[in-house]
Amino acid sequence: MYSTRAIANYLLDKGYGEGVSVTPFKINKLSYLAHGWYLALTIDALSNETVEAWEHGPVFPSLYYEFKKYGRFPIDEKAKEWRGINLVTPTVIGEPENKSFPTQTFLDTIWQVYKSWSVSDLHSLTHENGSPWHTVKYSAEYRGRRDIIDDELIYKYFRKKLDELKQE
Repeated sequence: MYSTRAIANYLLDKGYGEGVSVTPFKINKLSYLAHGWYLALTIDALSNETVEAWEHGPVFPSLYYEFKKYGRFPIDEKAKEWRGINLVTPTVIGEPENKSFPTQTFLDTIWQVYKSWSVSDLHSLTHENGSPWHTVKYSAEYRGRRDIIDDELIYKYFRKKLDELKQE
């Protein structure tokens, strides 16, 4: 399991390397999609942070607060986090990986699939009826609860999507 900032930094590096701009909205959605697909494929969480259902979709709060200063503009620096008394730039490179499911290869695939998606496309994808965000925001079962999207709900949704892809 990785820090959400490490996942974001890996994806930002992909963008920097390819000259693809990544905004705060996009990095949050890419990180969420990576987390969801990873759950569906491995039953393990990719990120150590809870996803929340905010007005504009699923959000990792740490990424929102880290990058909100950029507004709608591209991010031009990596996320930082405190480790003890040191401020570090976290990364998935050099961290222990799931031996049967290489994280870097997985994140490369997420990047390739979603890098060219527009903000509007990502918004539509993460807001569709039946999505974890939609369920938490509009289901009577979740009404009145804190807007946390638990991993079980994310897993079930992405697992269903994975099963649908396998049938095609």
